[in-house]
Amino acid sequence: MHPLHVSTAQLAVEERVAYLRIRIFKSDLEAALANAVGLDSLRLQPIPAHDSLFLAYFAERYEIVLDGDPTSPVITASGEDVDSGDGEERIWWVQVEYEAARPIEQLSIRARILFEWFEDQRNIVRVLHILSGKQKTLYFAAPDDDWAEFTFR
Repeated sequence: MHPLHVSTAQLAVEERVAYLRIRIFKSDLEAALANAVGLDSLRLQPIPAHDSLFLAYFAERYEIVLDGDPTSPVITASGEDVDSGDGEERIWWVQVEYEAARPIEQLSIRARILFEWFEDQRNIVRVLHILSGKQKTLYFAAPDDDWAEFTFR
């Protein structure tokens, strides 16, 4: 096991689409997903069935609102980080997209992934608005249930 419970994400916001790539310890995610569907264990693979399991879990815990409108994530890719060395904790990554009806000017986010598992879970989200160049790092710590906002105007 690892001493830190953390996920990191990059969120790039273009005109009408937000692209998120999250990285999370694979063993933590496997335990959470297995528990969510009543399995003893799960070995994640980049297959549609596992993407569906992830999406159901993720959508309830990682909420993004674009200009006041709730959005639903769509998975575009997933897999194990090939840069993990021997003996290192494996990292699982997932890319999702969020579409907006109009150009995005404001984003609200609540990132609570794995909060129900680890009281010391931390989720870090680095946001970049492509058109303006504005950047912000957002920090979410269990057990807080707070929203963070970022305006691009």
